[in-house]
Parts: sequence; structure tokens; C-alpha cells
Amino acid sequence: MFDVFGSVKILIKIDTICIDNNIFRLHYKATVILLIICSLLVTCRQYIGDPIDCIVEEIPPNVMDTYCWIHSTFSVPEHDKGVNGKDIPHRGIGPESSKEPYRYFVEDLGGWKNVRTVNRFNHQFYTLKFFFCELLNFINVISQIFFTDFFLGGQFTTYGSEVLSMTELEPDQRSDPLSRVFPKMTKCTFHKFGPSGTIEKFDGLCVLPLNIINEKIYVFLWFWFIIVSVITGMHVIYRILTIVVPQLRVILLRATARLSSAEKIQHLGDFFSLGDWFVLYQLGKNIDPLIYKEFIDKLEKAINGRTTSSAFA
Repeated sequence: MFDVFGSVKILIKIDTICIDNNIFRLHYKATVILLIICSLLVTCRQYIGDPIDCIVEEIPPNVMDTYCWIHSTFSVPEHDKGVNGKDIPHRGIGPESSKEPYRYFVEDLGGWKNVRTVNRFNHQFYTLKFFFCELLNFINVISQIFFTDFFLGGQFTTYGSEVLSMTELEPDQRSDPLSRVFPKMTKCTFHKFGPSGTIEKFDGLCVLPLNIINEKIYVFLWFWFIIVSVITGMHVIYRILTIVVPQLRVILLRATARLSSAEKIQHLGDFFSLGDWFVLYQLGKNIDPLIYKEFIDKLEKAINGRTTSSAFA
């Protein structure tokens, strides 16, 4: 287990220099790490075994498994209801010719990272780019939800809520997304030429142990994406408030520069533009509080001296 996930440890390292915020890290670090772990889980045969095992007496198992894995298995929606072993042999399996392709999709989500080009003449532009990337975080996670929903045949957007309503039922009694999207038992049809040259048809029953992991992963991803989207949406609202409410910026700067006097912070907040305030706020995340206090004091003194000289000019 440690050999498999050992390579992920390098991603857990947190940079000592903070150029973004926790919302960015939630997207480009935490989410990416979780998706990499999920991808590793579904590819580790030592924990899952073969991804597919098909049962057909007339066909060698390795041939049938390879064929059905390449050409896909299928389930029959009309046989999704009923009692296993009585009405149907297994959920989604029965005498029907129509086919519903089985597919599974392992998603890889790339994280956004903010643009870092900045100098003392373009604080406003840098700040607007940073805020725009925060908005892109929200757009990205919402897009991932609908993108995953598309690949799962329209089952993902309500996946978690429907799963919660079915958790108390036994697996053979379920008629829920877990059985429809990730079936454990499916069919596979194999054709080959018989002794007389005619095409013979062989129906195989296939077990998909990989779907036991898949269904758990996508339930977790549903809740994760919902939580991340809610947190990011709230952060976007918070960011809008910092843009339109100048006094909120003063309060945030005061929280960063706790050792400085409230009067000096208020003076800086009234003097600085949005871009200057944001750079000063980000600077406070990377400087020792005592050094930051000294910097704030000298900055306020310089600004106060400039405004005083301008008044007498």
C-alpha cells in the first residue's frame, strides 16, 4: 500500500511562500491528490484482482475475459427490477437482445494556479487576474460535475442523494444508481465459427469486481465536488464583498497586521486602491508579524508624510 501511494507524498508538501490562498490549494492540491489516489486504487490488481471474470464453459476463460473487456459488457434495463434468483438471475441480466454499453471513466482534474507576474506598477491588473482565477475555480468544479455526469450517462448529478436513500437496502434489492452505473454482474456475447462453418453464439456471465471500488469512489467524488463547489461559491461571494465594501478590506488588513495600530491600518485602507491593498494583504502572509508591523509603520509614516507635504504645496 505504501509503495503505491508513496509517490503522492511529494504533492502533500505545502510551500512556505504563500502566493494564493486555501481555496486554490483545495482545488489544485487537495482535489488533485484525491483524484490521483482514486486512479491508483482502480489500477492496483493486488487489491482488486482481475477487473473482469466471465463464465462460459465452451470458451477458455482468458479468451472470454479479454474479449469482453475490450468489446464491453452490457446490462438490460428492463431486468433491473425484481428479486435476484427468482424473477431474474442477476440484476440487469435476462433474455433480451437490446444492449446498453458498459463504460467506466476515471477522471483527472487539473488544478488552477494563479498568474504570478507582478511589479509595483500593475497591482490592479495582478489583483484582477487573481480574482478572475478564483472565479475560474468555481466554474471549474461546476464543469467537472456536469462533465462527469455526461460520461456516466446523466447519473452523476443526483448520484449521491439517490445513493443515500438506498444505503439501507441489500445489494440484491437495489434499483439505484449503484446498480445502473456500476453493475457487478453483466452479460457478454461471444461469436465464433462452429465445425460446420456457421456462426455460434455464446452468452457469458461476467463479474466486475472493479465496480465495487468504482461505485465507492464516485459516491465520494460526488460529495467532494459538492462540498468544494459550495465552499468556492461562498468564497466568490466573499471576494465580491471585498471589492465593493472598502471597510471590509480594512478589517481583513487589520486581522493580518494584528500588531499594528488600528488608526494606521485605517489610514492605509483609505489611501490604497484595491490592487495595493491586496498586495499588502498577501505580503502579510509571508512576513514575520514583528517585521510586518515595522513595515506597516514605516509605510504609513511615508504615506502620511507625502500627504502632509502635498497639503502644504
